[in-house]
Formats: sequence, C-alpha cells, structure tokens
Amino acid sequence: MSYESNNNSDPTPEGFTYSLVHSLVSPYWQFNILEVSYMSMGMVLAAVNHDWSWQLWAIAMPFMWFAGEGANNLDLADEGMTVDIDSRVQYAVGYLMLGAAVVLGGVLSWMTSWWFFSFVVLGAFGAVAYNLELFDGRLHDREYVTGVGNLGFTAAWIPTVSGYFLLSPEFDVQLLGVSIFSFGLMLILMAIDYVTEDLKEQKYEAFDIEYTRDVDAKLERLQRRAAKQHPMHNYALLIMAVGLALMFL
Repeated sequence: MSYESNNNSDPTPEGFTYSLVHSLVSPYWQFNILEVSYMSMGMVLAAVNHDWSWQLWAIAMPFMWFAGEGANNLDLADEGMTVDIDSRVQYAVGYLMLGAAVVLGGVLSWMTSWWFFSFVVLGAFGAVAYNLELFDGRLHDREYVTGVGNLGFTAAWIPTVSGYFLLSPEFDVQLLGVSIFSFGLMLILMAIDYVTEDLKEQKYEAFDIEYTRDVDAKLERLQRRAAKQHPMHNYALLIMAVGLALMFL
C-alpha cells in the first residue's frame, strides 16, 4: 500500500516571524531530548569515578541542543517538507545553530581537552551528511546500513561518548567500555529508525508537519523490518552489558 500527499494545492509559506519561530523551535524539537539525554548519561557514567561539573553540563546541554535543532532545520527545509515554513529561514537558522554548536564545542574543548573537538567535527559532518542526504543518500537512506548507522553514530554514540569524555578526558579502558556501551545505544536508535520509512504519514501527523511530498509506505517492508528489530535489541543489550563490565569490573 502507499500513501499520497496530504495537500493537492501549491502552498505558500507563512511570513518571516512565523517561519523564524518555527525554526528556532522546529517541529522535530523533541528529538533533541534524545541527544541531550545521551550526553547527560555519558557524563553521569563518568561521574561514578570522577568529579561532577555543573559548569560543564550547563555548557554541554545548549551545545547538544543547538546541534540537534540545527540539524533538524536542514532536514525539514527539504522540498515538500514543512511547507508552511519558509525554507530559506530554516536553512539560515539551521546553519547558524550548527555554528553556535561548533563554538560551544570549542569552549568545551578549551575547558577540557582539544581531543573533544574531534567529536564536534565528526558530529557536524555526520549531521550535515545525514540531513542534506549527501553522497547519494548513503549516509541517510534506510536501505543502506551506513544510513541508519550514521544516524545512530551521530545522534547516540557521539553524544554519549563525548559526554563521558568531558569529565574523563583520558584514553583508558573505561573510555573503551563506554564506547562499547554506546554502540548498544546506537543500535537501539538504529532499530527504532529502521521502520520509520513506512510510517512517515503517521510520523508527520504526530509532529504536526504540513507536507506535500509523496510518501511510499509498504506494509510488507514494514513487517520485515519490524521483525528485524528484535535481534537488534537483543544484540544491543549484550553490547551494553560488555561495555559496562569493562567500565566497572
């Protein structure tokens, strides 16, 4: 089965103020909760054996939020998406937010270790490649393992490991452990995202997104991918257990 566009007319975006407000707080803002939570989780894991820093956490949260919102805007500015918002405003706000995230990443690197900036660069590259569908979509599309893998790596692995690194900027067995643990979190996010290609109409409705693009949902593909989620979650829990064992045993 397939779904057609929910709008047969040629929509005109709302004005600048509306577009700016809905770009500063994008329809996908709830996804940012994942990323700030992953980074907070990494910092809390590090705090088991290291001193907690509210100052670092207070800078890390807007750093991660701006990175997520910037990426969201680049994604939603694509043709046929959020047709009520001016895409020019979305792109401008998106790049400005990513720039702000890079600046805050530089501040965090200066306060801790310049190795942290490698996470900033990797995250920025992965986010832009995913949301602008660079390299013919190979770092975005769900038909490629690199597509779902890039999302999991950028939105789960990097925030968790970099959060840990902020409080423990050392290359030791604990960092290896949290890196392995974060691959489990990454795999869980990949499993969640794997089925959304065939749930786009419901997804856009849930996030109150106006769109004109056609969405091609296939029930058989959805069923096949949903079945694959089970072993992915099983392996994710095994990987997380191994990572925690390396960290604390």
